[in-house]
Amino acid sequence: MGGALIVSLRSAVVNPLSKLAAAAGRIARGDLTARAEVEREDEVGLVAHAFNEMAEQVEATLRRSTEFSETVMSTINDAISIINVRDYTIAGVNDAFLQRHGLKRAEVIGQTCHQVNHNRSEACRPPGDICPLLATVNSGQHVTAEHVHYNADGEKMHVEVTTSPIKDENGQILQVVHVSRDIT
Repeated sequence: MGGALIVSLRSAVVNPLSKLAAAAGRIARGDLTARAEVEREDEVGLVAHAFNEMAEQVEATLRRSTEFSETVMSTINDAISIINVRDYTIAGVNDAFLQRHGLKRAEVIGQTCHQVNHNRSEACRPPGDICPLLATVNSGQHVTAEHVHYNADGEKMHVEVTTSPIKDENGQILQVVHVSRDIT
């Protein structure tokens, strides 16, 4: 009889809660589409329903936040890029950036900032060529510098660049917001 009780508890409680924990783990790893299987309408099923409602609210809130951020970015006239500090690759840009450079998003994302902005294979190096990204990483602060950028046709653009840190929950700088304003 003890074995049957254990099998019954496993089927009624442990397995459904394990599936719920797995769905929570997928959400924690960034899969906001994960949902718990609702197999029954008992207390465990009610918890699964509540979990799914919460997950839908989180997904909807994140979607609205992303749409808001994209709308704001697309309405700003300055060229904005998000750059990964680890390898200087561009993770995102606004429409003004693409228009100024005469490039398509697919030609920019994943390329380094020095390839796209300066048409060269190496990063900016002080003292003759200040790298605002590196200065922000070293100081943890906003940095402003004047630079010469080039568009797809090789034409010079004199710009004022401001970089600002994007930090993780531990305060480590993962990316910078790179804003360039044409001062030609």
